[in-house]
Amino acid sequence: MIPINVDPPELYDYRALLGPMFSPVRAKAHAEYTRAIARDLMKKIVERGEGDLKWDYALPLTGIVTLKLAGLPTEDWRYYAPPLHNLIYSLAPLEERQAAMWVMIERMRAEIRRIKDEPVEGSLITYLHNAEIAGRKVRVDEIDSVILILLGGGLDTTQALFGMASVFLAENPSYRQDLIDHPELMENAIEEFLRVFPPTQGNSRRAKADVVVAGHQVKAEEQVFMSYAAANRDPDEYADPHTVDLRRDNIRHFSFGVGPHRCIGSHIARMELRILLETLFEMAPDYKLVDDGVRLAADIGTIAGFEQIKITV
Repeated sequence: MIPINVDPPELYDYRALLGPMFSPVRAKAHAEYTRAIARDLMKKIVERGEGDLKWDYALPLTGIVTLKLAGLPTEDWRYYAPPLHNLIYSLAPLEERQAAMWVMIERMRAEIRRIKDEPVEGSLITYLHNAEIAGRKVRVDEIDSVILILLGGGLDTTQALFGMASVFLAENPSYRQDLIDHPELMENAIEEFLRVFPPTQGNSRRAKADVVVAGHQVKAEEQVFMSYAAANRDPDEYADPHTVDLRRDNIRHFSFGVGPHRCIGSHIARMELRILLETLFEMAPDYKLVDDGVRLAADIGTIAGFEQIKITV
């Protein structure tokens, strides 16, 4: 899993290679396209008077935008999103989920090799096919790994965060109205939602040496799970840590990870969440949750989200 499972200093070569494709400038350049997709998806929900904020809105949007970033055909998002989502949320027997993932991966690999001969201008895949790292050409197996990680992170984490935020705002309409009346709070609200509802609950790392953490001995080569969700609610760091405060000052959180492996797609994720929320408020400001239509995932591994979020508008 390159570059997630790569240590420094080699990791820094990969970060330098990928950084320009995930910069704030690149995220801003994709905003207009993302907003057009959001409005098209929300228009269909409004016309029907009902829909699912996950399956009809957030998951298609993150799928389409992520595939466009990669350079894969955007209409193929349905081939990529369900296998990844079902794997994470255990929505089918394990053997069935694994088989679906291998079909998806083979499709992805074939597309990556096709794009080598049929470049997609501005795409990550074409960029990597033409790039060098540490004085050599990027290998195709490295591209496979980078794109698989992009799909895994891009298709599910932002929709999970949006789902948590949209359900909270429906259940707490005063917060929703506050954001509608004061759009200047959106940037701060996004950070607070990230703090309270981190889509990635944590991650594991292998200790490089013996170390004592808060009185606990960790041996070299032991695998340790780091709970970002717990750190985000540290009472020594935040007043009322379990309370959503749209006006909270100096919001620091670990929702994108920490250190050299910090999520490189954070600018894209923030852009997508902002547009998902702004478009929802613009086109369906009075949306209501359907009774028994909201279901939290039964099996949450590292991604916390909903299986469905049915609404009426």
